[in-house]
Amino acid sequence: MKKWEIYLLLLTFVLSMLYPTIAFATGEAVESPVTLEAERISYDQATNRATASGQVKVRYENLRFFAPNLEMDSLRQHLSVTSSEKEKVTLLYGNKRITGDRLEYDFGTREGIITNARASSPLENGIVYLQGNKVEVVPAENALKKGWVSKKSIQAVSDDEMVGKWENSMVTTCPLTNSHYRLETRKLVFIPGKRVIAKSPEVYIGESRVFKYPFDYVVRLDENTRESSFFPLLKYKSAKGYGLGITGPYVWDEGKIDITLLYWSDIELEGAIEAEQKFDDLTLFAGTVYEYDETTEEKLYRPSWGLKYYRQDWQAQLLWTQREYIETEKKAGSSFKGTLWRDPEVTFSSPWERDKTSENSFWRIFGTWGSYIEDSLSTDRWGGGAEIYGWINGTGMVPFWRGRYSYYDYDRDDLDQNITDAVLGFKWTWGNSDWGTAYVRRWVSGSSPMHWDDFSSDEVEEIYQQVSFNISPVWRLMLRGAYDLEESELDEMVYKITLDNQCCLGWEFAYRDDRGNDNDDWASLKLVIKAFPDDQLKLGDTELYDPFQVPEGIVKK
Repeated sequence: MKKWEIYLLLLTFVLSMLYPTIAFATGEAVESPVTLEAERISYDQATNRATASGQVKVRYENLRFFAPNLEMDSLRQHLSVTSSEKEKVTLLYGNKRITGDRLEYDFGTREGIITNARASSPLENGIVYLQGNKVEVVPAENALKKGWVSKKSIQAVSDDEMVGKWENSMVTTCPLTNSHYRLETRKLVFIPGKRVIAKSPEVYIGESRVFKYPFDYVVRLDENTRESSFFPLLKYKSAKGYGLGITGPYVWDEGKIDITLLYWSDIELEGAIEAEQKFDDLTLFAGTVYEYDETTEEKLYRPSWGLKYYRQDWQAQLLWTQREYIETEKKAGSSFKGTLWRDPEVTFSSPWERDKTSENSFWRIFGTWGSYIEDSLSTDRWGGGAEIYGWINGTGMVPFWRGRYSYYDYDRDDLDQNITDAVLGFKWTWGNSDWGTAYVRRWVSGSSPMHWDDFSSDEVEEIYQQVSFNISPVWRLMLRGAYDLEESELDEMVYKITLDNQCCLGWEFAYRDDRGNDNDDWASLKLVIKAFPDDQLKLGDTELYDPFQVPEGIVKK
């Protein structure tokens, strides 16, 4: 051995004793240095191998590895890190993390394999968790070459971002080891910050297998709302009986097809299909519904198509419909049911803007133009208006208010209509119970030549009273009534019971008792995944009018 080689070896040894760090290039194919730190490091110059143990840390470009034990071959540009009983192997890139039992990584190809891996990623109001027996991680450009992903699915991802292909994996938003619900699949692709793509997963609730999803299940991580969920439907409606069915999407890059099949005890089969394709801020959609018409007591196909525009919370829609079934609740206990053509209809709304005079006051504007046909009567309509919402923070009662003014002008019979809706209420807490009282008022002048949007005989003056309280640590009961001050009668009662596991999900059963002339009673069951508060997994899609609900798009501080 030459003298300079002996000096170099001694210097390396001394430095590793004083501060165990080694930085070196791992061959011609890798230009960036690899830095190794640990409590104990041994480097064999003859074989170009390094071994380390105790709080091992490796830095390479935007990657960081943490493990209790390590072996590195600088000639083969290969890294092998293993876990211990107390510490797992961890791979970090950016703010993304994958942990596992063992990691093999090639610096030349920038590809690695992790066994018994776990990962997580932020998702709306929660976190999506992944677990797999074996995970391959490669740069996004390599994932595209391997055919794991399409070009569109990673168009906003940098080439050096890591993409993982998971085998025999599980995805859930439940943080527990034995999750309350999960999706299990043989193959899953994880594009950090963009989406999770599970190949034909099986859905489990607890240890019970519910069903197998026939398509790719996609969870989008880069949008405010996720795709529709594939899940059973369970409904009850007085005019149709009991309904049992299933709904879900087939998803591709920037598009999907939603399919629904439902069998009712009294009217038999209903169904729906809708496709949409997104182009930047514009989304095209088309579909049809095969649905029972309560007014004619027959089933009809109801096609619809159009486009939606969404940018910076500005929303607009161009819509055509044929034989659309309309069910409009004009006030508690009174609804209109009929058939409508939109040929077409244009609507827009602005984002909710914060009032400069108060941080808890908001306003927005909206507008519409359309050509309509109802019961062989045709008319054009244009209109617009404004809406406000606000509240006052306090330690006791919290007052809130909501107002909406709408003006519509019709080209038939020189008719127009002015509608003003107002809600004034209070919310408060007493012990373990939450209370709410809301005064609801509507003023109408003028009228419409059509029935579905004519409110001339539907002025409203009602009081809503609501209370919810715990009946056990996990069960909560809500009762709400709507009292008509003009008719001096109770129009509606709502009963809702919720099972909250204090973790990731809850069950919600609601029953609506219509005390008005329509006798339109219904029941629904929902599975609420807390990570998706605005897009719940619903086993029943009937919605209640709720004067206590904060409008969508307003975020309370």
